[in-house]
Amino acid sequence: MTEKFYMSLKKGQVGEKKVIERLQEKEIEVKDLTNYSEHKYYQKRGIDAQLKNRKTNVWENFDVKSNIMPSGLAYIEMTKPSGDLGWLYKSKSDWIFHYCNYEKDIYFYRLDEMQNYIKSKERNNSLKTSRLKDGSHGY
Repeated sequence: MTEKFYMSLKKGQVGEKKVIERLQEKEIEVKDLTNYSEHKYYQKRGIDAQLKNRKTNVWENFDVKSNIMPSGLAYIEMTKPSGDLGWLYKSKSDWIFHYCNYEKDIYFYRLDEMQNYIKSKERNNSLKTSRLKDGSHGY
């Protein structure tokens, strides 16, 4: 494995831990599913943890992304470098949490709402996307 992969993995693990801690500080029940070897089923579906919705008493899935740039922008992966659908469309999470390693802030949204937002921008030709060096494509 490359050094870049390990750095990315470490950054992601920090974000997962911080989001889970912050939710627990707010007295939100959380099931931590970040241990890949124990929770492959969830991890392969883009689920890092679950939180218990206080209003409905239902467990909801969430994924943590630690990809906010120093400029404050978060990358939303629409396609992978292979051309396959990215996490925006493949994740089975209900929520996406973005952890900013620079500001130590957390931003979040319902995944279905972001999908609808992206689709509406595509329909009216106002979506500005980027292709990263690795070949992935996103917003």
